Amino acid sequence: MTETPPDSSLRRPTLRHYLLLCAIVALWIDFSHVHSTLNSDTLLFTIIARYEWTPFFWEQDRIGMFVPLLTTWCPNPLATLLIQTAISTFMGLALPLLLVEIVYPRPASRLGVVLANALMLALAPVRVRNNLLFECCYPQAMFLGCAGLLILGNRDRPSWWRYPMGFGLFVLAHWVYLGVSVWLMPLAFWNAVIRPGVGVSGLRDLVAQRIRFFPGWASMLLLGGAFGLGMWFMTLANEAAGGRIEPTPSGGLPASEWRYSWINFSNRLDAWPGMMAWKSTVVGLSLIGLFGMISQRCRPGYSLLASCFVLSIAGGTEFLFMGTREWPVKNEYHFRYILGSIVCVQVILGLLATAPLCRWAVGSGRWFAFLAAGLILIAAATVQYGFPSPGTPRADLDEQHGAAADEVRAAKVDAIGGDYWTVWPLYLYAGVASSTGNDPPYPIAFRSGIFRPRWEATHPNGLRVAVPSNSAQERQEFFRAALEQGLSEPIKIATHGRFDIYSTRPLAIASATPSR
Repeated sequence: MTETPPDSSLRRPTLRHYLLLCAIVALWIDFSHVHSTLNSDTLLFTIIARYEWTPFFWEQDRIGMFVPLLTTWCPNPLATLLIQTAISTFMGLALPLLLVEIVYPRPASRLGVVLANALMLALAPVRVRNNLLFECCYPQAMFLGCAGLLILGNRDRPSWWRYPMGFGLFVLAHWVYLGVSVWLMPLAFWNAVIRPGVGVSGLRDLVAQRIRFFPGWASMLLLGGAFGLGMWFMTLANEAAGGRIEPTPSGGLPASEWRYSWINFSNRLDAWPGMMAWKSTVVGLSLIGLFGMISQRCRPGYSLLASCFVLSIAGGTEFLFMGTREWPVKNEYHFRYILGSIVCVQVILGLLATAPLCRWAVGSGRWFAFLAAGLILIAAATVQYGFPSPGTPRADLDEQHGAAADEVRAAKVDAIGGDYWTVWPLYLYAGVASSTGNDPPYPIAFRSGIFRPRWEATHPNGLRVAVPSNSAQERQEFFRAALEQGLSEPIKIATHGRFDIYSTRPLAIASATPSR
């Protein structure tokens, strides 16, 4: 197959056009029915930005609050939620574009990535899709890391200013998620060794290119420095917490358990509803692409094969390494720890599916390919989330939480208690729906310790707490949180609609009340 030239010889459409497409689709999704799928893990980013920003996720020494920091200026909870969702969704959609721009900067490759994103939007299981877009900050870290590699560029001697800028992006990436190194370092190293984006004319040229490619080797030093700063940030977070948070464990599994762990990661991912349909479709299209190359009597060029190799190494390294760690096992082999592997597989299959279109996409069909890609991506977003409108986000939140918030407001309570997955969405909505602009009732649930100084100062004589009465788990989680946050054992004093009303107060001021 004749390789198409990179963008140095192609003016339009370029990467920025595809990034603009991702931004448009991110806004399209943001004002459609996506907010009805959000849970506490997502909504806490908005709450942290609006009520108490901290460098890391509450009660953790990892997960840097970069996107919440960008929105701390916004006083409105709903506007903060919309801005954060748009930013995170853009990063999630743009990540595969930046990744392919590092390893295989070709017009057809961008078309393949857009196709992969469209299939992800239309077919991926809801939890997988949400984690790739806005529920998990790991794609944000990968986006920032890839942006750093792109800033360093593919030239042998880039401008000096690219090095501090690239290093700054690497530091941000490791602050957001320290584990990004497991994925980013193999990507940077093997991209420097293989250089798939640059064609070769012989063995001598191959060797000379690697020797001259100083940014590739400098990126490893910069990434090492960023990883060291990330470790230091975690140490500072633990010292500042004064032992009130559990440090992230770094222990590994015995080697005899590694194979079992890798199998469980795969099985857990395959068990999500809709996963097999998504997998079968993308694999089927990639096989059609390979058949198309064979029927055209073409063979894959060096850049395509080399880029697939680099992506396989980066994704495979993350998958294998995470299968040896104790922490993902404690979290039941959740797929968020291998999101980098999922993204790499997406990109590889997208490249193979669109490989026969490489000549057409760079020639007279280049603008048609771009417009077709945009329509496909918007259509997939519409199929999944519906058409956008300015009032849709608020209407979805009203439908999800409006009735419960009205009862809480009518009960005139000081706090909302219960299960983590119930309290935080209701707390955020109470702030969104507040007509006075005052802060909503305090949350008393897992991760609510940040509010303890406030309720001790404002309610020293006790709090009235509304707890959902439809589940024993709600009551158990409330009692557990009250104990952990230094409150007396709650006493039920009333019932209001779907809520039981409890009385509790800070133990430092409370009379002798037995604690649990």
